[in-house]
Amino acid sequence: MKQLHKRFSALLCLLLAAAVLAGCSGGSAVSSGSSASSDAASSEAASSDASSAPEAEAYDYSAGLTDEGYWEGVDALSLVTLGEYKGVELPESVTTADPATIDEQLESIRQSYSTGYEEITDRAVEDGDTVNIDYVGSVDGVEFTGGNTSGAGTDVTIGVTQYIDDFLEQLIGHKPGETFDVNVTFPDGYNDSTDAEGNTMVLANQDAVFVVTINYIQGEAILPELNDAFVAENLAGQFGFTTVAELRAELEASLIEEQELSFWSQWLLDNCTVSEVPESMIQYWKDGTIAELNATASAYGMDASMLLSMQGFESEEAYLESIHESVTESCKQRLAVQAIAQTEGITVTEEDEIEAIGEENHAEALEYYGQGYVRMTLLVDKVFERLGELAVRA
Repeated sequence: MKQLHKRFSALLCLLLAAAVLAGCSGGSAVSSGSSASSDAASSEAASSDASSAPEAEAYDYSAGLTDEGYWEGVDALSLVTLGEYKGVELPESVTTADPATIDEQLESIRQSYSTGYEEITDRAVEDGDTVNIDYVGSVDGVEFTGGNTSGAGTDVTIGVTQYIDDFLEQLIGHKPGETFDVNVTFPDGYNDSTDAEGNTMVLANQDAVFVVTINYIQGEAILPELNDAFVAENLAGQFGFTTVAELRAELEASLIEEQELSFWSQWLLDNCTVSEVPESMIQYWKDGTIAELNATASAYGMDASMLLSMQGFESEEAYLESIHESVTESCKQRLAVQAIAQTEGITVTEEDEIEAIGEENHAEALEYYGQGYVRMTLLVDKVFERLGELAVRA
């Protein structure tokens, strides 16, 4: 059951992450990017076009780790002075779940099962509205590739979605069902396009006319009622929940588990003294961070330097410097975990791996992450579980 808590918590994270990505995507042939193609210009399509990006190199997650999940060549007991971890009092704020937080999680689940949005057609477009539109663009009366929604409709949010010039602002005041011209000028450096015959069309600095039709203004999300029937239909197969009460109980247990994880993570930093953090550990976490960064950048069709630049970092070195303190703290936590594991004789077995990962995913996880990394990760779970067993609960 404990592992189910974690899997379900992970599901919530994935749902929220998907919502964030969906909210950030957008753009089109008239986005503020440098391409005339609706696929290439939109941030969503460009980010999904990973074929042109350099493939991220494989990373050895278990490098520097023993098969037992310990740090190779590191005797944690010689580096860590453990605090008194037996009988620690867990405050009520850690051992109970906040009902408001559970309500928010339930609402997030309900939101993820939206069947669409209400379509508003009886008022004019206002700043901040999300609007579904179609358009056909042309320069000097000639349509260009990528400047046409082909009647498929596209959602844009005025003041949020990035289109060239003041394209979206010109929608304000018009009503759904109207068709009208939007006049814009392509910016300097905008990529060339082609006409219907494949002839090159220079768009940079050119005036363009887009014939726009407003289909509808996006209203409130259409959501299902969160009742037992909804839970049974959507969550029984994967998670076994058939009632709202069961779902809520599982969310409460998961939240408490997360709170305890956070509590013990901070407790280790506050109550265990680490005399030295081996440089090999710090380098391990930095290498892993960069590997994940490269993988993310590759998935979005860009290199790591571009992704870092979007986050406000001038270089990889600047980024690593910004995370040095957090990396060091992570290393101290892992050293303390290993020291407690050594003291308590806590180990991870193959049975533990299968229980946590699932037999169907076990071999694949070992192949991808390596046994050292898998066991290091599970060692944290087992140590925190032991600390919880030794704690006094409010």
